[in-house]
Amino acid sequence: MISTQAHWQQLEELTGVTIGDVKTITLGKIFSMELSQYGEDVDEIVVCADSASVSEVFRTSTLGRWSHVAATPSS
Repeated sequence: MISTQAHWQQLEELTGVTIGDVKTITLGKIFSMELSQYGEDVDEIVVCADSASVSEVFRTSTLGRWSHVAATPSS
């Protein structure tokens, strides 16, 4: 699965604006990327990021629910 950092890197490559550490990103940095100029490309990156996020939540939830089940086959 692609990470959140990877999605931001894709946006950096698309726009040519380096944002650095996503944990410290500012609204000003996001505006400086002028994302509206890259509509369809940004939409695609956002949809992929959203899908990855939903998949991660589902995976974590599923693992939590099934973690107590023994992984050994029954006889």
